[in-house]
Amino acid sequence: MNDMVSVSPWLDTDWTHKFHLLAGPFGSGKTCTTLRLALAMKKMRPKARILVVNADRSQGKGRLYLRHYTELSGLSYRELDNSAQWESLERDAQAHDLVLLDLPGLPGRQNLDTWLQDVSGGNLPACHIHLVLSPLFGSSQMDMFVSRLRSDSAASIIWTKLDEACNYGEIINQANNTGLPVSLFSVGPDLKNTLVQPKDQDVWRLLLRHELPEATN
Repeated sequence: MNDMVSVSPWLDTDWTHKFHLLAGPFGSGKTCTTLRLALAMKKMRPKARILVVNADRSQGKGRLYLRHYTELSGLSYRELDNSAQWESLERDAQAHDLVLLDLPGLPGRQNLDTWLQDVSGGNLPACHIHLVLSPLFGSSQMDMFVSRLRSDSAASIIWTKLDEACNYGEIINQANNTGLPVSLFSVGPDLKNTLVQPKDQDVWRLLLRHELPEATN
C-alpha cells in the first residue's frame, strides 16, 4: 500500500533549493501553512536564517497577518509587488538559509508556470513548489486545481485542514494523479503544534480509520 502514497517529511528532507513556493487554491491555508512551516523550522534549527515572502498582491488582512507574525517571531519578511522585486529576490535572499513564498490563488484559468513567468518577468529562482491542498474540496474540483498547478518544479503535496474533513480519499487520488509525495499534514487552527511530518502509518491510519495523526510541530 505504501507504493500508492509516498511520504517525504518536509523538515527532514534535504531539499536541493532554498526557495520554496507554496501554491494552491484560495482558502486552502497557504498563508497559515507558510507561517507554521517557518516557525517549525525555526524551532528545529534556531540558528537558521529564514525569509518569509508574501507574493500575493491582492491580500489585505492576510498580508498584515503574515507580516505581523513573521516579524513578531524574529523572522525576516518582504513582499513582492512587481517584476523588479522578483528580479532582486535571489540577491536579497543570499543571507538566508531558507526562503518561503506564499503565493496567491491563481486568477481565472491560468496555469501556475505561466503565471509565475509573467509576474516574475522571467526572474524566478531555482525552487521547489509545494501544492497546498485540502480534502474539503471535491474530486472534480481538486482535479481542476491540480491541472492548473502542474509544474516541473513541483516537489510535494501539503494537506491542510484535515481536522475539518470527513473524507480523505483525495490523498490517494492526487498522489496517483501527480506522482508527488506527501510532505506535511496540518491539523487544527493554531499556528504552533499543528503540523505533522507524516509517516507511512499516519497516512494509512488516516485513510482507513480516519485517525488524525498527532501534531508535533
